[in-house]
Amino acid sequence: FGKGGSQAVACVRGMAGGVIEMWVDGKVIASFTVEPHKDWYMLSAPLSKVEGVHDLTILYRGGDEELLEFDWWKLNK
Repeated sequence: FGKGGSQAVACVRGMAGGVIEMWVDGKVIASFTVEPHKDWYMLSAPLSKVEGVHDLTILYRGGDEELLEFDWWKLNK
């Protein structure tokens, strides 16, 4: 995470939709709500302050059906 960032961005395509959460050190640092959509689109979310080197966990939440397709993510300063 270097010196940190202010925004997380993800490129997704929603099937049934759901939520993408980014976790660091047991805390959610960003959360995206993904709506059903047939085309790829970008979402952004505020990013909690994180600096330095950490393990990142990306968690998908939703129902039992196929939730979404996840292409890429990045952090903006």
